[in-house]
Amino acid sequence: MGLIAGNVDLLITATPTAIPQVKGGKARALAVTGAARVPTLPDVPTFTEAGLKDYAVTNWFGLAAPKGTPPELVAKLQAEVQKSVQSADVKERLASMGAQPGGIPSAEFARRIKQDTVTWTQVAKAANVKPE
Repeated sequence: MGLIAGNVDLLITATPTAIPQVKGGKARALAVTGAARVPTLPDVPTFTEAGLKDYAVTNWFGLAAPKGTPPELVAKLQAEVQKSVQSADVKERLASMGAQPGGIPSAEFARRIKQDTVTWTQVAKAANVKPE
């Protein structure tokens, strides 16, 4: 990691990636990007608390099925995944990494993907980022 090697001064990364470095004393967490503090790092403020108003960015993971997948199959998969992420073992493992289980309906997930695509397209254009 460039931060640990001293090649970069600042890194914004996923909490599960950062926690071992922070807990091991190799990196210092200045703030978390989400709207709320992370229970695994209770003393680390949010960016908003640190003075950067209206800054809240979260990363997420999701599952997608091919277009045309029968709705009843999508519903079954979603129910099984939700059951899994709510199990005590999975919740404990995720919490230890600073991750929090979610689970939103398919239509809401589709809206989230579209919304994030619009948001980050605008950010990339404003920053004149070019695909490589």
